[in-house]
Amino acid sequence: MTRESVRATGNLFSYRTSDILLAATIAVAFGVIFRGYGVFYDVLDPVFKGFPPLVGLLTGIWCLPALLAGLIVRRPGAAVFAEVVAASIEALLGGKWALGTLISGVLQGLGVEIVLAVTGYALFTLPVAAAAGALSTVFEWCYERFAYYGEWSNFWGFSLLGFFVISGVVLCGVLGHALVKALAATGALNQFPPGREHLANR
Repeated sequence: MTRESVRATGNLFSYRTSDILLAATIAVAFGVIFRGYGVFYDVLDPVFKGFPPLVGLLTGIWCLPALLAGLIVRRPGAAVFAEVVAASIEALLGGKWALGTLISGVLQGLGVEIVLAVTGYALFTLPVAAAAGALSTVFEWCYERFAYYGEWSNFWGFSLLGFFVISGVVLCGVLGHALVKALAATGALNQFPPGREHLANR
């Protein structure tokens, strides 16, 4: 058995209470983090004035709840659930994008969900995590390009897409995969597939 082969036990659609609680915990934590990250986003805005599409480099963090829930719970819907709940909490806390945050949550969660679904929720390697992070940001770009950056030229718009994808791969895919591995090593995920992977390969 390889490090990446442990699937969720039983019927993939049969959620355990611990699965729901874990996904909800991730969502709540990131909902609060996102509220602060939105402020950080505004603080850095002047840095990107010279070439505004660079703001896309910050996007990957917004997709992390979906990836973390998907990589840990490994059941259909976990990624979308965590991302939408996190977005809802951010909105309730007064996030600057209001209801637009919920649209972003759905799209970002779907991006991760689709990649995991293509693998049959059976492969959770770094390349899969990176692909999930990338697709999540592509979906988000499809929304933001017209909702927030409609006046931009095609050059700036597609430059933004490039930075979105880079951020999705690095700040969501690579960072998210590393966080799951680190948590598994502490024993905190022993009830979940990543924890069993870690124990099986010690």
